[in-house]
Amino acid sequence: MPRSSSEIVSAAVLVIGDEILSGRTKDKNIGYIADYLTANFPPSTVQKIFVNMATAKQFAAMFEISEADGKAIVDYRDKQKGFKSLDDMKKVPNIDTKKVDAKKDHLIF
Repeated sequence: MPRSSSEIVSAAVLVIGDEILSGRTKDKNIGYIADYLTANFPPSTVQKIFVNMATAKQFAAMFEISEADGKAIVDYRDKQKGFKSLDDMKKVPNIDTKKVDAKKDHLIF
């Protein structure tokens, strides 16, 4: 019997996969599994931004900086023809790299 959340999810995937492959989908079991997953793994509430399309206002909100500083990020990004990585973004003059690191999971390159 699975004990951790990851083991339960793995077991659920195996059950669903086996039932689909064998052609004997048991709606009751899939319903229980879906209910469990929905209750225990809600959708992410983490807001993310595409750094190469973000506006100065979005950067300002994300990093809790002024819009002028957000505009400086946009200007640098446009001059460099986009950011390819977190390290590229940290090269923006006068950027607080600690704030960038703290929000790295919110940034899509």
